[in-house]
Amino acid sequence: ISACLVGLEMCIRDRSRPDLAEKCLSNIKAFIGWIDLSLIVNNRFLPLLYSFFTDSELREETSDVFYEIVSRGMDSSSKIDLLASLNLCPILASLNADDTDFLTKIARLISRMGEILLHCVEQVPSEKSKGQLSDCLQLMFKYMNHPDYSVSHQALAFASLYLNSIKKLHKLGQITNDHVEHLKLYLQIIRNKLKYDDTFDFENTKEQESLVRYRMELSNLFKGITQILPELVASFVRLQISNIPKQENISLFSPYDIEVSIYLFYLMGEGLPDAVVKNTKSFFNQVIIDLTDSCAPGHPHRCVTQIYFETVTRYAKYFENKDYLIKILKAFVDHRGILHPHSAVRSRCCYLFTRFVKVLKPQLLPILPDIIACLTNLLTFQNQNGNQALEFKDQMSLLESIGLLIADTNQQYIPFILTPLCDKLSELVAQKPYKQDTEDNPVYTNLLCQIIFAIGTFSKGFPLGLNLQPATAETFGSTFQLILIALRDMPRSLELRSKVVFFFHRMVLLLGDQTFRYLEPALPILMVNCGGPDLLTFIALINQMIGHFKEKFEPMIDRLFLPLVNRISEYTTGQVTSDSEEEREKLEIKKHYYLFINTLSSNKLATILVSPVNVSNFETIWRSIVEGCYFFRDVTIQRLSFSTIRNLILTWGTPGADWSRFTEIIFNDVNKAMFAVPLDNKFNLSDLASDSVINEIAQIQKMLLSKLGNQFIELLKDLVLPSMQFNNGNIQVYTSALGANNAQDFRKFLREFLTAQKDQIRY
Repeated sequence: ISACLVGLEMCIRDRSRPDLAEKCLSNIKAFIGWIDLSLIVNNRFLPLLYSFFTDSELREETSDVFYEIVSRGMDSSSKIDLLASLNLCPILASLNADDTDFLTKIARLISRMGEILLHCVEQVPSEKSKGQLSDCLQLMFKYMNHPDYSVSHQALAFASLYLNSIKKLHKLGQITNDHVEHLKLYLQIIRNKLKYDDTFDFENTKEQESLVRYRMELSNLFKGITQILPELVASFVRLQISNIPKQENISLFSPYDIEVSIYLFYLMGEGLPDAVVKNTKSFFNQVIIDLTDSCAPGHPHRCVTQIYFETVTRYAKYFENKDYLIKILKAFVDHRGILHPHSAVRSRCCYLFTRFVKVLKPQLLPILPDIIACLTNLLTFQNQNGNQALEFKDQMSLLESIGLLIADTNQQYIPFILTPLCDKLSELVAQKPYKQDTEDNPVYTNLLCQIIFAIGTFSKGFPLGLNLQPATAETFGSTFQLILIALRDMPRSLELRSKVVFFFHRMVLLLGDQTFRYLEPALPILMVNCGGPDLLTFIALINQMIGHFKEKFEPMIDRLFLPLVNRISEYTTGQVTSDSEEEREKLEIKKHYYLFINTLSSNKLATILVSPVNVSNFETIWRSIVEGCYFFRDVTIQRLSFSTIRNLILTWGTPGADWSRFTEIIFNDVNKAMFAVPLDNKFNLSDLASDSVINEIAQIQKMLLSKLGNQFIELLKDLVLPSMQFNNGNIQVYTSALGANNAQDFRKFLREFLTAQKDQIRY
């Protein structure tokens, strides 16, 4: 190593082989973690290393060497002495370079020094360490404010840690004037760096993603300062907003200055708890008024317009000025918002309008006719591309917004939206142009699907339990009939089937029992032709109906049960490639099967399993439930299986039920599974996910004890526990704990006991 260092010195002094010098530096960098630092940190080599900072071929490697030196592990006192002997801050402050790669390395070195000094000051709060930290902070602020994002980004780690240290001091009441000045400097630098560069390309997705990540880190710093000194931030933000010009002076100001001013105001609310914002809502109300009076709502640059609408939506729930609410609403629905020339702004405004409506619905109702008049022309559907002004997904946002506004007390407006959609659907079903569609060009199939989805989306705005006017309910019902015709015409169209299932989900919630007469003929068509993801959505629909209708759904599910189980079995059996998409899909369907059986048993429909139609297949169904208990690949399936068993015990153990049907099952299968599963090597008792399975097993045992009493205890003592290799002492401890502990204590005991028993069996 000494020879290497001597060789380095020789190579540099004659300047003949800079390539060798660079390799020597690279080797030294690798050795720093374990060599005696005095070989380098001395009066002979430090001046040599310092001189390399001005050598364009060696300075980056030199920066890395110093990074490794300052990162060397040692106690805080020794580290302070090391950094003092290096005296890097004045040297780094004097550098005059414009090479971004080199400056990025320097910023990284400064940030590392700062992180270390923060730790040292906490451990050894001496004047020496505080002085070094102060020097390092000045460099951090300088490089954090550097024009290049990659250089600035390297300083953010230290900036974040220092801000956290100020936050801790503030909580202790130990914040100083120097800290306040530093926070002011933070605010100005964050503002500078959040501002878009004049060369930024808003159409470049990759550039956008990179800047979004950088802005997120800066935003977190800003929100942190807001939490420390909200009054300071409010004053800073108010000053920024006051500089936004009126419309007549718009050309005098950069759109990026305007955008960043509004964005800082947006972030301020993100950094404060809702209670604080609510208590100071007069401030936020006034800023929103000032923004609305400025050039922001109609600014020609998309970034300004978009952040304006983001901000008024963010603070909508605190806004109280009715006159300005009308102004904001008008901006939303005209060329400044939903009809903006740029598609990205239009799309975002449609989404934000839905959020705006949800918050301010009562205040908007008086002007509801004007809103509907503005929006209905945007909700026509002519082809697969939707309206020319708006994309289909944006139209759906508007439909949901209108549904929110008119559902409760203004149902007289529903026909204005619903009737044109139903008329178009009726026309398509009558003329059946979708039958002429090709796989490559399904124009009318797409249009049909759009309309069905639009009707369902419109109903999303309606609250649960809404008492629909008879005419409206009848219109939705007639839509069912039309959809059934289309489904019979195209039973295998995956796109149509997915939209039909979505519509059914909505109507179950909206029409309730009225959906029975429409669902009964439709469900078999959906089930017969479904597979893969389509099967998942169908099972989800059935589960929703079971949970919603409970016993009322029994006749229909009784007929569907066995065909559905057979369909699931057909799809999940057979060999598949390990770790393939097909294997993952089949596992998900298997999980949905167990959720389906569990949903039945949880909603007073367990009798379906032994109804006259299904009783001959009960043993097969029961076997699948037991197999689920042993399905170690997925703990969710195990939990659902044990939960189903618990539900069945609860159902068949009630007075008047056929308890004898279940007794033999308990003896042969359940008691064994309750111990064999958690004691199996493939079951991880230390995994938190296994808690849910242990909880189910504990509940089952307490339930069996309450129903069978001493008979269950004797069964455990004589047959079950001996078969699991429990010794007599453990058997006595276990059965005593089962009888003596409440459910919560027994669950804790069960996990600890099984863990100990598992260890005993293993060794």
